[in-house]
Amino acid sequence: MQDSNKFFNWAEANYSQYFNPRGENTFEIDNYLVRYYKNTDIYIGTLGKDVYIYGEIFNGLKHVGSIGDFIDLTKTESEIVNKIQIVGSNEFIIQTKASLEILKNLAPIEFEKIQKYVGIIEQGEFSHMWAFESPPRYEVSDKDSFYSLKWYAGAIAHETKHSELYQAHLAKYGLPVPDSIWSSDIAEKICLDHQIIVMTIIGAPQSDIDFINGLSADCDIGC
Repeated sequence: MQDSNKFFNWAEANYSQYFNPRGENTFEIDNYLVRYYKNTDIYIGTLGKDVYIYGEIFNGLKHVGSIGDFIDLTKTESEIVNKIQIVGSNEFIIQTKASLEILKNLAPIEFEKIQKYVGIIEQGEFSHMWAFESPPRYEVSDKDSFYSLKWYAGAIAHETKHSELYQAHLAKYGLPVPDSIWSSDIAEKICLDHQIIVMTIIGAPQSDIDFINGLSADCDIGC
């Protein structure tokens, strides 16, 4: 799934005449991982590492190669965008920039908070905000970053709130900052509720918002 989503995002960025609108969700059909683009009535999919496209313009189903023929899944790069350092594969950097652009255009106040409370966004094995580092670093898994652009934007907002809780307490009271302030069950609910607000503002799919609502409700009885 992770490698397929990286490839799909690359295809959207480089062949937008076929694969638009960007950021469609990935789903499964008969062991294929697939994205469908209603604007062009085209499917793109993977079966294992093999890549297929489907549409009238391609005369049906066509095998076009393997994921590794198009993108490097191992290369790590770094780029500073709007004062935020982005570290990861080229596909990760492209995805992060696109999600930040959504926040910049649709939720500018939140975007300013990200610039203030997140110094680094780094591709990693799991998602976590390292708020006590200088600068604060958001490590994000491919599962969160490549699911969809608006999901990723919501995740960035969520982790930014964790960092804001930490930094606000630090500025007022100094060290140490208790875990209860920024990484407890109560703090998690605050961040989930904030994520819901931001995802609503940017027009994320209602199914994604409902999922976060469920997580927030679970925090009422213990995250």
